[in-house]
Amino acid sequence: MPDLTQHSAFKQLFSEVIKNGGEVSKLFAETYPKKQIKCYVKESFPHFLVTDGFFYVPCYFTKKAVDDFKAKFGNF
Repeated sequence: MPDLTQHSAFKQLFSEVIKNGGEVSKLFAETYPKKQIKCYVKESFPHFLVTDGFFYVPCYFTKKAVDDFKAKFGNF
């Protein structure tokens, strides 16, 4: 079975951001043209996963960040 994560633009972008110390501005526009990457946040409070359907990144948000998001956008 092929490794589908190799086809993840999100994984490639995330990996490059990490390699550049979190500096998104250091990524070259010709390498990463401004295309949309559709990502989703899967909530399992207090843990979250951000995914494009192939590659998952664990995320942690402060309670204030979650409360602010829910106040602005409602409970999904």
